Amino acid sequence: MARTKSSKKSEKQRRSWRKVLRYIVHQRDTPEAIARGLAIGLVVTFTPTVGIQILLSWLLATLFNANRMTAILPVWLTNVFTVPPTYAFTYWLGSHVVRTSSESPWTVMTALAKRMNRHEFYLFHRHFREFFELGRDLFVPMMVGGLMVGGVAAAIAYPLTLRWIYRRRARHTERIHARARILSLRRKMNDADDSDHPATSPPGAP
Repeated sequence: MARTKSSKKSEKQRRSWRKVLRYIVHQRDTPEAIARGLAIGLVVTFTPTVGIQILLSWLLATLFNANRMTAILPVWLTNVFTVPPTYAFTYWLGSHVVRTSSESPWTVMTALAKRMNRHEFYLFHRHFREFFELGRDLFVPMMVGGLMVGGVAAAIAYPLTLRWIYRRRARHTERIHARARILSLRRKMNDADDSDHPATSPPGAP
C-alpha cells in the first residue's frame, strides 16, 4: 500500500515536470530567448534576493530580451528547505573572495533556518528582510558566491537548453509532417478506391 502511494506520488511529480518541460519547449518565442531566460533565472536563484527574485528575474529578462516566464521558473526552486544549505554554500564560497566575517557556513545556515522559520513560506518580503538583518558582512559574500554559482549554472544550462529545445521542436515538426503524409496517403487511397468502384445508379433511375 505504501509503495502504491509512493509510486503514484512519483508519477504525479514526473507528469508535472513533463508539463513544465512541454511549456518551455512550446512557448511562442525563439529558442535563444527561452534559453537566455532560463540562464537569467538560474543566476537570480542563487543570489540572496528572496522576496524580490520574481520581480528581478522579470526585469532582467526584459532588459536582455529574454523569455520572461522561463526566467521566473527557476526562482521557484528557492524555498525554506533549499535556502539554508544553498546560501550557506554561497556564503562559504564568497567568503574566500570577500573576507568580511569569521562566521562558519554552519552558523550561517542555522541562523537563516531559525529566522526564516518565523514566517510563512509565502511571505517573501519578510524573508528578504531577514537577509539584510543578518548584516552586510554576511550578505556581501552570499551575493558574490551566489553570482559565481549562478554564473556557472547559467553557462552550463544555456547551451544545453538551446540544443534540447531545437531537438524537441525538430521532432515535433517531424511528427506533424509524418501525420500529414499519412493523412495525404489515406486520402489518395480513398480517392483511388472511389475511382475503381464508381457509384451505380439505382434501378429505374432515368
